Amino acid sequence: MIGELVALTGWIVLVATGAWIALRERGTSGTGGPSAAVRRFIAVALAMSLLAGFSQRELWPFATWALMPARSPADVRIRALVCVDSADRPFAVDHRAWAPLTEEELLSWTRGPFTRLEAAAQRTAIVSLTERVEAGRVRARGGLSPAAHASPLGRFAASSHLLHPLRWTTPERTPATPCVALRLVERRWNVDSAAAGRGVVIESTLWQLPPHEEEP
Repeated sequence: MIGELVALTGWIVLVATGAWIALRERGTSGTGGPSAAVRRFIAVALAMSLLAGFSQRELWPFATWALMPARSPADVRIRALVCVDSADRPFAVDHRAWAPLTEEELLSWTRGPFTRLEAAAQRTAIVSLTERVEAGRVRARGGLSPAAHASPLGRFAASSHLLHPLRWTTPERTPATPCVALRLVERRWNVDSAAAGRGVVIESTLWQLPPHEEEP
C-alpha cells in the first residue's frame, strides 16, 4: 500500500510538472539549453526511477519489473491443458481460445480451487472450458481469431503475463477434429540432459474430463 502511494504521488508530481512546463513555456523559443523547469521535470523522473531501482520495489510506471528472479532446477515439471478429440487424440490449444482467461490462471486454478470442487462441479467447469475452446477452434477454422473478442490491434496487442506461441494462425494449422474433452498433462525433463542432446520429455496424464468413454 505504501509503495502504491509513493508511486502515485511521484506520477502526479511528474504529470503536474510536465503540464506546468508546457503552459509556462508555450510560445517561447529555446535559448540554447534546457530551462530550470525542464531540469526539474528530468530530476523528478530520474529520482523516481532511481528509487524504484535501488529499493527493488514495484513503482509503476517507474518500475524495475524484477518480478520472477529465480534459478530453474535441473529437473523441470511443466503442466499443460490440451484438447482431446473423439478418437482420444490430444492436440495443443491456442492460448487465445481461453480468452479472457490465460493459461497461467487456468493452471493455477487446476492446482487449487478446482481440486476442492465436487466431482459434478468439476465436470461442469471443464465442460464449460471445453465449449469455450471448441468455439475458438471453430472460429480459427473459419479464418478468424480464436479469441471470442479479439483485440483490434491484432498481433500488436499487449501480450498476457507470459508469451505464448500463436498455434491456430490459419485454417490449415487449426485442428480439423472437434475438442470434446480437456486433459491435464505433466511434462518432465532434465535440463542438463536436454542440453547434452540426450534428454527425453516424459508426459503423463493427471486427469481427463469428461472421461473418454469406450465404445461398446
